[in-house]
Amino acid sequence: MSADHYLVFETGGTKLVAGVAGPDEKLVEVQVFPRIAEHHGEQSLARLIAAGQTLRTKYEAQGAEFGAIGFGYGGGFDRTSGHPLVCLHEPGWEDIHIAGRLKEAFGLPAAVENDCKVAALGEAHFGAGRD
Repeated sequence: MSADHYLVFETGGTKLVAGVAGPDEKLVEVQVFPRIAEHHGEQSLARLIAAGQTLRTKYEAQGAEFGAIGFGYGGGFDRTSGHPLVCLHEPGWEDIHIAGRLKEAFGLPAAVENDCKVAALGEAHFGAGRD
C-alpha cells in the first residue's frame, strides 16, 4: 500500500491544531485545543506530537499509511536554516528545529511554513470557486 494520509499541525495565538488529511488531501479529522498561555514552544510541540501519535495510531488501525507531515507555524520561518523565527504568541519556538523534531517523532518527512502562507495556499487550492 502506498502512503495515502498526512499528519497536519498548526500553532496559533490561542490554539493548537492536530489533524489528518486523507487521500484527496482534504482534512478527515481535526483536533483543536487551547494553547496554554504559560507554555513555551517545547511544551506546545510535545502536546502536538502526542495528539499526532494518537491520530496516527487510530488511522493506521483502519489501514491508513502516512507519507508526510505539514506544519503551519504561527510566526516567521527561515527555510534556509529550517528554524522558526520569533513567535509573537509563544516564546521558545526559535530554538526548535520543528521539521527535525517531527521527523524524529514520526519517522516521516516534514514541511514547515508560516501558517498564513499555508492558509493562502489551501484557499488557492481548495477554496471558493474550485471544483
